[in-house]
Amino acid sequence: PVELFIDEPRNMSFAVDLADALVELTARTDAFGLLHMVSDEITNRYELALRLTARMKMKSCNNFTTGYSKLSNVVRPLDVTMSTSKLKDLNLKTQIHGISYYLPETIHQT
Repeated sequence: PVELFIDEPRNMSFAVDLADALVELTARTDAFGLLHMVSDEITNRYELALRLTARMKMKSCNNFTTGYSKLSNVVRPLDVTMSTSKLKDLNLKTQIHGISYYLPETIHQT
C-alpha cells in the first residue's frame, strides 16, 4: 500500500488557470514581488489520490492508506499552504480554482 499523509495541508492550482492568470498579469503594472497563485481550497495528498482515482473511473483503490507525516521519519514542513491575500488584492478576472472544481468526484475508501 501507498501511505499518503493527511496532516500536510496544501493548496493547489491547475495549469489552465495559471496560464490565464499569467496572461492577465502581463497587462498589469501593479503586480510585482512574490505572488502565490493557488486556490484558497485546502487539500492533502490522500484526498488528491481519491479524486484522481475517481477521475480515472475506478470504483475503489485499496492501495492507499492514510498516515501522518509528523509520525514518520520524513523531515519537512507539515503545513505547506500559501497565502492568497495578495492575489485577492489584485482582483483578477481569472479565478484560480481548487481541486473540487477540476476533480469534483471522489471515491470513498472502506
